[in-house]
Amino acid sequence: MLLLALCAFEQTFGKAKLLPRALLADNEVFIAATDPIHPFLPETLIAELAEDQRVSRIQFAHRVAAFDLPSDELGNLDRDAFYNGPLGGWIPGKRVDLVAWQSDEARRGTLLQGRWPTDDSAVVEIVIPQHLMWSMTVGDYRRLECDTGVFTAQVVGISRHDDAFLGTAEALWLSPWHITKGAAEKLAGSEMPPSECRITLDNKSDQLAFAQQWRSSLSQSPEHIELWDQQHIERQARSSSEIQLMRSSAVTLIGLTIGCSICIALAVQGNAARQRIAQMRMLRCIGASPATLASTVILESIALAAAGIAGVLLISWPLFSVATAMGRSVTMTWWSIAITSLVLLAGTLLGGSLPSYRLLSIQPLNPSNAQHHQAKLRQRYANRLIAIGLLILVFAVSLWLTATGSIGRVMVLTWFGIPMLTVVTILVTPLIIEVVGWILVPFVAVVLNTNATILTDQIKLDRSASVGAVLAMSVGLSGFVWTLCWGASMLEPFVVDPNVPRWMISIYPFGLDQTETKRVLEQPELKGMEPLVLVDTRLARMTRANEINSSSASWTSCLVMGLRPEFAKDQLPIEVVQGDPETMFQQLSTGTHGFVSSWYAASANLNAGDQIEVAIPGQRSTHSMTIAAVVKFRGWLMCTKQNKTRLNGKAHQLLIISDVESVRRTFNTAHANYLWGDGASGDASSDSGAMGSTMFGAAYPENASLRIGTESSRHDRERLAGVVKQTVDVNRPISHAPDGITVTCRQRSVQVDDIDRVRSALRGDWGGVVVRRLGWMPLIFLAASLFSVVGTLTGSLRSRARELAILRSCGLSRFGLLRLGLGESVLHGVSALVVSCLLGFGGAWLMLQVAHIAGIYWRWAGIGAELLVPWNWLWPGMLLTFLICGLASSVAAYRIGKETPAQLLRMHTEHK
Repeated sequence: MLLLALCAFEQTFGKAKLLPRALLADNEVFIAATDPIHPFLPETLIAELAEDQRVSRIQFAHRVAAFDLPSDELGNLDRDAFYNGPLGGWIPGKRVDLVAWQSDEARRGTLLQGRWPTDDSAVVEIVIPQHLMWSMTVGDYRRLECDTGVFTAQVVGISRHDDAFLGTAEALWLSPWHITKGAAEKLAGSEMPPSECRITLDNKSDQLAFAQQWRSSLSQSPEHIELWDQQHIERQARSSSEIQLMRSSAVTLIGLTIGCSICIALAVQGNAARQRIAQMRMLRCIGASPATLASTVILESIALAAAGIAGVLLISWPLFSVATAMGRSVTMTWWSIAITSLVLLAGTLLGGSLPSYRLLSIQPLNPSNAQHHQAKLRQRYANRLIAIGLLILVFAVSLWLTATGSIGRVMVLTWFGIPMLTVVTILVTPLIIEVVGWILVPFVAVVLNTNATILTDQIKLDRSASVGAVLAMSVGLSGFVWTLCWGASMLEPFVVDPNVPRWMISIYPFGLDQTETKRVLEQPELKGMEPLVLVDTRLARMTRANEINSSSASWTSCLVMGLRPEFAKDQLPIEVVQGDPETMFQQLSTGTHGFVSSWYAASANLNAGDQIEVAIPGQRSTHSMTIAAVVKFRGWLMCTKQNKTRLNGKAHQLLIISDVESVRRTFNTAHANYLWGDGASGDASSDSGAMGSTMFGAAYPENASLRIGTESSRHDRERLAGVVKQTVDVNRPISHAPDGITVTCRQRSVQVDDIDRVRSALRGDWGGVVVRRLGWMPLIFLAASLFSVVGTLTGSLRSRARELAILRSCGLSRFGLLRLGLGESVLHGVSALVVSCLLGFGGAWLMLQVAHIAGIYWRWAGIGAELLVPWNWLWPGMLLTFLICGLASSVAAYRIGKETPAQLLRMHTEHK
């Protein structure tokens, strides 16, 4: 994991200076109309660029948005692939950008398979980037749904862009799906203005001055037009909010893996050094110098570190090969391998040197020196307790000095909180072992029919060895607990509230007029459904205390939901954060007020009473709205992810709920483009496929029953869609004006989504499974700790060879010895559980605080994730811990059990 983290860090940030050159040449700049409402370059701008004397050539491109779905050769929806695909139909249709360049040489990217698109075919030919192909291959047919209707497309090629893993918006923008200009006009329904252009300058020395001049000019334009050059892309790759979050995560992972690696090496090599301490003392007695013994330990540590890095490379090489085959050009760098080797070497050196130095400092024939050394050890443990208090004090003071919700607190939690939590946990491990032994020894002794006094002495004999074994197990188990608690806690805010209506039906494009809506709602299967109007737009401006907010917030992607106030009050589980619950629904009916989601309000510091202005698609005007209430609507983001609500392809950071009549009138929409409710079919499906509401244990309400039988859900979705299609002529030509350009739609598409299915996918087959898979790697670390535990128990039993010899002579059987070892391993396992819970729960809580604060600044706040403990997911790790302990005790007892009492006495003499 350390090598993977280092390589990921290098690939993401180390090449940020080189990769922009894969996007733009030294004498090129890129201008893009990124306004999601009207994404076109003005004619005046095009003329001004052509008159610039520094410009050698301008290459224009046209961008068309469409929803991509699986299809057959005739353009019909491939239902099996749609409902049973990789995501199980969880995202029914993915919005993609298709770009057509005016000339073939303007395209960028290396063609891996197939060919570039042409206009010779009757279907739309597309070339798909490798990192976005979603398991598609050359020859696959696709169904493209756009504002003008439904079209059949075919994948004719796959291209590769070296910038795929940059993760910046610019990199993704510059690596789209490629089509021809004729196909773009076919999808758009008419000729359209260009949306972007690549400008070639006469001299590369003019790039900086040209970019500065035009960037300043474009910032004054009413349109949202951006200019990108190599320096801008490199800066975004290094300092954007998303990259900063990735950097913090990578640094945290690197720090944790370094600590875990050292802890494992300390435990394993430390136990090996303790087992050979008698030999080292004997060598001291016959004249071996400390330098000779130290060189022996160092050479052994180097050999072990070399073997460790060889094993790391053997394991990592196939993983990197798979990543490369999937289009992620991640390679192992020499400095990543060097750092990993140094960490392994440091761990083995510390593991071997520290116990050797401590025990070799006691002269074998000098009891007074031993007593003095024991006094020093007691003082050392006292100093550790003082250090714990100081660390906690420093952490508390640092939190108190940083402002609540500030980036400073994020840095304190990341750079100080997590390391100090780890150090404190390690230092209190001896105390945990002692407390666990004091509480459980009598019970374990009775259950295993062994002597409690002998078991207690066995635990206290070599506390440092016990600490090493417990920490070795805790490394993997705490990572397992940490990962699952963090994943479950972050997943829960996205889970749709169980009281949300089940069916959401979209009619795209345009929707239904008033007559069609009335006719559809008269059908028995759809009675009780609520007609909605959803408008995908952006926040134009928000006013707070008579101040205009920054331009960056002005382009926040938002979703306006128009519905009846009665439906919002009675059918939607809305929780009021700010505002008067008694009057806010009355204010909503006025048409001048709206509810704002707490998700974004926390980021932008919006409050009830503030005013916001929302852009009206297709117009140069805005709509002013007063915030009647700030509300929580748990799961709205996932509800609106379905059914083509993200027409502009961006996640909606802001939800605005307003009166439906006002939205229809203001935004010039259809009477309804969505239907939402349980309908008469709400009770039609059986609950046989229900997964229940206890996926994470008691953290979820009992009334969250899920009706998600796969076949039943698919049947009901198809049946409801068929009802709408039979009632409304979806092939009737309809003229509408998306993006301000009038087009004619010749075929509308009806899509039904099951919100119960979305909820269950998040908790189960999609989200829950992904989170659980993240815990597999820590479980591998936990399994690897078996060697350390075996060595600890074997060394502990060998150190008590004299007592065991006497007990064996008095009748202690090999099975009795096994029970003694098993009791010790059980106590080690329980101690590891306590340590792992302390570190896992504490680390997950700290990272949740980091996520919440960071989200306020990076526009995905409001999630309000609270620490959840998914007990139903944690039992495999706990079971594996006790299996490791049981196996370790069996191996250790078998090794010692083979020795006769006489051999044990001789072993004791050699040890002394």
